[in-house]
Amino acid sequence: MGLHWRDIMKNSDEHQSKHVLAWTWVISPAPDLMALIPEQERRDVVCDLTERIVEDYYLERGFGVPEYSYILHDREANMEDDAETMQQLHTHVVLPGTAPLDGADRAAVYNNKERRHDVLFREIASRHFSEAMDRIVGPDWQRLREEPEIEPEQPISDDWDSWFGRS
Repeated sequence: MGLHWRDIMKNSDEHQSKHVLAWTWVISPAPDLMALIPEQERRDVVCDLTERIVEDYYLERGFGVPEYSYILHDREANMEDDAETMQQLHTHVVLPGTAPLDGADRAAVYNNKERRHDVLFREIASRHFSEAMDRIVGPDWQRLREEPEIEPEQPISDDWDSWFGRS
């Protein structure tokens, strides 16, 4: 879309749909998992993830890949219920309101929760991040996201004596 905000604004204006000038996304992998990746590789990993996610999202929806721009942002983030901060590398992505479509010049792109576009986006992002983690760290990283095993509940008794005792 451009290297400068003026270029991005001009291109957004040229490729807007009837209702959408441009979309913005933030792609932010989990900081605790990114910490497992060697520091010198993290920026390249987040940029590669961003490009794969954007491209697959449009292709899986039947569009061509539109023009887009992103900026890599590096900040310290407080972790949940913890005073510790961690590096939170993420990208801010700008996409036009339309995308190339076979048989037509461009078509409007709408991201609707009712059509589960948000679910598709998360599935694509999870798939690519998992693949990157498997390749760089190895499959052991997945243990950090395993749910604790829950013991099955005991059946509820319908025996009134067990609830209220005998009189």
